Order: sequence, then C-alpha cells, then structure tokens
Amino acid sequence: MALLYPFGPRQAFGSRLRNSLIGTLCGGLLLLTIHVGFFLHAHQRGFGPQFVSQYSSFVSLFRYELSKEVERIKKPEAKNPPPATVPPAAPSPQVQTSAAPNDPEQAKAATEDIRDARLRRPPVTKIWQAPRPRERFLGLCLYYPIFWSSAFVSIAAFMLLVSIWRGDEKNKERALVVLAATGCALSLLPQYFFFRPDAPHLSEFMVPFLPAVVCSAYVIRQASLASGRRLWKTGAWVLVVFSALLAPLYLKAIMPREEAGTIFGLEEPTEFRALNGVRVKLSSKDALVMAGLRDAVLSHSSPGEYVLCYPYAPTINFMTGRPSYEYNLYIDDSTAGSGFQSGAIERIDKNRPAVIVIDNRPINGTERSRFKNWATAIMAHIKTNYRHAGTFQIGRREVDVYARPDKVMP
Repeated sequence: MALLYPFGPRQAFGSRLRNSLIGTLCGGLLLLTIHVGFFLHAHQRGFGPQFVSQYSSFVSLFRYELSKEVERIKKPEAKNPPPATVPPAAPSPQVQTSAAPNDPEQAKAATEDIRDARLRRPPVTKIWQAPRPRERFLGLCLYYPIFWSSAFVSIAAFMLLVSIWRGDEKNKERALVVLAATGCALSLLPQYFFFRPDAPHLSEFMVPFLPAVVCSAYVIRQASLASGRRLWKTGAWVLVVFSALLAPLYLKAIMPREEAGTIFGLEEPTEFRALNGVRVKLSSKDALVMAGLRDAVLSHSSPGEYVLCYPYAPTINFMTGRPSYEYNLYIDDSTAGSGFQSGAIERIDKNRPAVIVIDNRPINGTERSRFKNWATAIMAHIKTNYRHAGTFQIGRREVDVYARPDKVMP
C-alpha cells in the first residue's frame, strides 16, 4: 500500500509520496513502541535474546520450508532432510537398549522416517483417498486458499495495472481492496500451511480469510457490473460461486471438531472451570477427566511452584495458575536439537518442578512423535526421580502426571 499509494493522480504524486513516507515511518515507530514493553519484560525475565531471535529464526525457517516446497514440486518423490539448525534429537543409547525388543509400539517408532517429522499435509492428489468424509473436506480446505488467492490476486493485480495506466481511480480502489484484504489474511497462511496443517490452525487462519473472501468477491462483482461487458460479468459470477463454495466446505470440515473451537458436536456439553478464569464447554466425560487432571496438579503443587509440561500443554499451566520455567513451551521430535534432552534434564534438576505433565499424543501424526518414544532419556530421568500421580485419558490423548517425591503423601 505504501508503494502503490503515490501512483494516483499525476499532479498529486509529490504530496502522496510524502504522506506515504510519513505514514510508513509512523507505522514502523508504532510497531517498535509496542515491542519495547515486551522486549523489556523478556530481558528482565532472562529470555531477551531468545525473544529477539524468534524474528530471524522464523525468516530462516520460512525460507527453508519454501525451498523444500519448490524441491518437492520439481522432484515429488524426493525425500528431504530436516534443516541443519534443528536436527531431530537422538534417543539415549543407554535407555534405548533397555526398551523391550518385542514392544510393537517402540519398534514401529524406531522404523519411522524421522527426516520429515513435522505434521504433514495430505498430498493434493490423495485428498479423495482419505478414509473419512470429514478428512476429505479438511484436505480440500487446506488447499482452497492457495487456489482462491492465486486467482483473485492475479485478477486484482491486472486490474491495478490497467487502472493506473488509464487513470481509473475507482477500479484502482477496487483492486487495492482485494490485494490489501487478501494480503493481510495471507500473513497467517505459513503458520498452518507449512508448519501445522491441522484443524485448529486452519480455523485461526479462516478468521481473517473469510472476510477477505467476501470483500473480494463483492468488489470483483461490482467491477464487472460497472464494466457492462458480458464476458466480465460471466467471469465474475464464476468467481463469486467459487468463493461461496468455501463456506459449506469449511463448515463440513470444522463443525464436528472440538479441537477447532466448536461445541457443535458435543453431547451433553458441560462447563469446566479452573484457575485464571478458565471456563470452557466440554463433553461431560472430558470435563470429568479434566477436573481430575486439574486437581492432580493442584494437590501436588503450591502457588508459585513450577509445573513443567511436555511437549506442549500451556493450558495446564493456565488452568492451574502454576508457572513454567521454560521460555519456549513447544517442543517435538522435529524441533528438538541434539542437546535438548540433556539440557532439559539439567533444567529439571536445577528448578525442581513440583509436577511434570507428559502429553503422549502423536503430535506430528506418527508414533515417533509421541514424547515417550523420542525423549527416552528425559522419561527415564522423570521415572527415576519423580512419582507417578495419575494417568488421564482425554479423547485419544494419554496424559501422565508425575510429582516430586516430597509432594506425594505416604
């Protein structure tokens, strides 16, 4: 927008350029001002460098993922190794040899390909081979924004060039509506499309994307009516219908999924309450299990004591009002560096968390991505130095709670 704004009426180029430069400068200063508070807080709490490094690391990770997508397009059958900056953590040899050789779960985890360990999108050519209808609809929704954005951004860019050439202010405005709305929405696309192609992250992306679709379809339709050309009107109707298809596809894919934030499919929805203002609708069975998990953590820890959750369960810290000493609350088999396990054990011994919670879900859709299967050294250390305080089955997720020995009643 800053680059395109000056190209309006030719006699106003100078004043528009000045406004664009001043606006861009003010926007940058506002961005920095907002970040100052967060940076000072992070620096005071001891994780300033890690906070700042997220910006450069995200750019590097995004460039890596983009390069691998290009490679996959050129060589669909090629296997891509993980980035050198985040190699998968190797299991401890001592612990690995102690595992039972006839354990089918361990054997399956050991033979899985760890080179592409992150959660993977279904190949677009195999969406219709998914066993369940809602998985097919989810697969379509994962790729739909790519196809839709390619069409609308191309048309809007062409409209913009033509309107600038002809001095058509109205069509230039329409083109910028499409480009600005779509561009803002697509800022969330890498999060779900490259890193977490699942229902929760897709639903987050759809919050800005659905309004962008509505605005863009309306603007393109208005431009076609203003032109008066039959071909343009027909093409606009095709685009409107193409846009309207997203609503039923998305609702069909998302509505039955609790993980996407909907309670549509819940039977006997029950309110679950916890600390820090947590109030949420769950199924009656899940509410009962979550109450047990909440009480297990609270009964084995005091306010202000650390509760450690692996690989990713900040909800437990929130709903129990207990802090974590980890500055990065997410880890999995693809992002854990080679020194993660030894470092995590050192931090456990140093900070002595009152409770450690292990969520053994297959976070990347593979057996290896279960925390107990790849973080074997950490699990061995926890089982040696902590006491098992309960196992809670939440849907298909198995959550284990371990308490420090002095927190366990005789």
